[in-house]
Amino acid sequence: MPSEIRVLIVEDDESIREALCDFLQSEGYNYFCANDGRQAIDLIATKSFDPTVIVLDLNMPVMSGREFLSERKRLKLAPAANIIMLS
Repeated sequence: MPSEIRVLIVEDDESIREALCDFLQSEGYNYFCANDGRQAIDLIATKSFDPTVIVLDLNMPVMSGREFLSERKRLKLAPAANIIMLS
């Protein structure tokens, strides 16, 4: 079951991002980690990764979580993905 779920972690804090990704790896999830919203948009837009769940930090440099959500909607990227927001 975990392998069917594709998780995108969008978190600028390296220690939090690594902890989340380490957990997902240990549980067998298909995941990718992005440092900010811009990197996440680029990843999804190039069809490199189509997430079913996005764990999104709201406060990040380069592109915040709120900006990511607006850009994702504007570009119609990963429309079915469930969003989990962190602050």
